[in-house]
Amino acid sequence: MGNYYKYGNVMIDIETLSTHKNAAIIEIGAVEFNKYTGEIGETYNCIINPSEWSDDDRHIDGETIKWWFKQSDDARKRFTEQQEDVMYGSLSAALTALKYFIMDCDSIDEDKNVVVWGNGAAFDIAILESAYECWNIPIPWKFWSVNDVRTIVDLNPSIKANCKFDGVKHSAVDDCKHQIKYLTETIKSLKK
Repeated sequence: MGNYYKYGNVMIDIETLSTHKNAAIIEIGAVEFNKYTGEIGETYNCIINPSEWSDDDRHIDGETIKWWFKQSDDARKRFTEQQEDVMYGSLSAALTALKYFIMDCDSIDEDKNVVVWGNGAAFDIAILESAYECWNIPIPWKFWSVNDVRTIVDLNPSIKANCKFDGVKHSAVDDCKHQIKYLTETIKSLKK
């Protein structure tokens, strides 16, 4: 059996320079997980080459840049200092690699049963879909296989409010792991 039967879900988080649908993407992270146990599988992480952040008119917003200036040194230096466990590349290469990562997390017959999660219906997944369309790369999930973390978490918001963050905030993979932690705890609380 493929990993799909063990995990079945992939949390996706991106870092951007805008909140528009065609935002400049500066990092993509993805973590496969079991939504009932919180068990984590493989991870994917790519920081986009800064020289390509505005390629194909990807949107850059001054307010988002100002927001980045207010983030921790650890969050910001990830884009200026090489990280050992992170891939670096163009956005088109990162999208292609993410596509294959998602396919590897899917069932053996690649029928796109894997569920992808983003934190907000109009952000991570919508921006990635815009980028896939821009580069003419097939979107590696079906529209019915997209779930929104916020919708579930809003059913019991105290869990997220009390969930300790491990790692560096606004590091895409660390954000994914944090979202997985409070999402799975919320799902467990709803089953009670």
